[in-house]
Amino acid sequence: MKVVRRAVRNGFAILLFLWSCAGNRTAGPSLEVVQKHFKAFNWHDVADLTARLDTGFVWYSIDGDKVSVEVRGREQFEAGMKSYFESFPTVRSEIEEATVTGRFVVIRERVTWTQNGQEKTQSGLGVYEIEGGKILRVWYYASEE
Repeated sequence: MKVVRRAVRNGFAILLFLWSCAGNRTAGPSLEVVQKHFKAFNWHDVADLTARLDTGFVWYSIDGDKVSVEVRGREQFEAGMKSYFESFPTVRSEIEEATVTGRFVVIRERVTWTQNGQEKTQSGLGVYEIEGGKILRVWYYASEE
């Protein structure tokens, strides 16, 4: 358990470090990959989303002391996104802020969707690792309303 707590603290420290030392760089090929990923998300284009992933893709969720693998591999991601878009047909996301440090893109996003006739929204933090023009890993921190 101490190892997990340390990993979470280190993961958060890495996020803050990347954000602070990037100096507000908001351009470059790594950011372009993430922007195209968000565009495909907003079109609910699962094939385009999946095509942008590295073959060794892993999606991590970080919530307090808990770090878990949410998705491992393209196939698992594709199946999950198809189900997600069926459950949330109005979901959209926008990047509110992005900072680039080499192959890492740190984003703050705002997700909106309609549920029971009411618009819902939440904010999230994510770190995307880009390698060779593909998304290799993503770390997402617990969302806030």
